[in-house]
Amino acid sequence: ANNMIRLSGFTEKDISIAYTGIRNGEKIHESLFMDTENISKTKHEKILMSYMIIDYESFIIDINSLIEYTKDFDLDNINSTIIKLVPDYRKKLLVNI
Repeated sequence: ANNMIRLSGFTEKDISIAYTGIRNGEKIHESLFMDTENISKTKHEKILMSYMIIDYESFIIDINSLIEYTKDFDLDNINSTIIKLVPDYRKKLLVNI
């Protein structure tokens, strides 16, 4: 933030910085690969290749289940299926005011 202020021609006195914490869906740490991915080297030292072994039968069953859950507005099963399919998924909290 300080660099952006300085590069815009302002000083830290001109623009204040407010630390608000992370927002829904934001991560403190970004990783290039998921834990379930297999990583291997390539001919180029700075390029890696990743692949995942997927059980396509289970995947199709889960997707079809997800479609049915959405037709029934079954939020609990929708969320549990999404978490199963996307391990890094974080459910956004909704707040009623």
